Amino acid sequence: MEPQTTFKDIITNRHVLIWGSVCIGIVALLAGLAYFSTPEPVFKGVTAPGVTESDWVRGDRTAAKAVLVEYSDFECPACAFYAPMLKKLEEETKGEVVVAYRHFPLTRIHPRAPLAARAAEAAGIQGKFFEMHDELFSNQTTWSKESDPRNIFIEYAKKIGLNETQFIQDLDSDALKTKIALAEQEGKNLGLTGTPSFFINGTQITPTNSYAEFKERVLAEVNKQ
Repeated sequence: MEPQTTFKDIITNRHVLIWGSVCIGIVALLAGLAYFSTPEPVFKGVTAPGVTESDWVRGDRTAAKAVLVEYSDFECPACAFYAPMLKKLEEETKGEVVVAYRHFPLTRIHPRAPLAARAAEAAGIQGKFFEMHDELFSNQTTWSKESDPRNIFIEYAKKIGLNETQFIQDLDSDALKTKIALAEQEGKNLGLTGTPSFFINGTQITPTNSYAEFKERVLAEVNKQ
């Protein structure tokens, strides 16, 4: 037999419903304010240093109308997502836009990124930076699960035809460690906090998940030059 509902119970339940609705409304309002008050990225004229001979550039920099500089992290999933898009962009613009890669390892959340950066640099010494670059991004979900992916990187080195002995020697060189550290500091000096970060002819542009939109933003900046 169900218990009888008293007038007091009705009033109490009504208060619970009213206060519950009020609380839900307040939470929704605060969430809405937080969403709409989140500002769009504002770069305030931030410019990247000009491309130099020390930059790794995919494409002919001497014939290009514009250089897209990417500050990137080999362990960053978003950077891996962008890697084929950037390659496609360089190919589709028929050399008008070339892509320069700069290291910005987010060491706090990506502990393997510095070693991966050195693997690319070590490959670069033998003239195959972007070959290693492509291997690292294509296989990121594999090596990023390892506590020490060194042996995996050595296998990639052999796969792309590098001298294994020289690669291992360069991988641990103090010169490359210093180069990566300086590149990381350069990104911090620009105020960068995440990857990938893009600059077209020195002007920072926002990334987008759509290749068509990203290409449009790049070309819009190119046409301003």
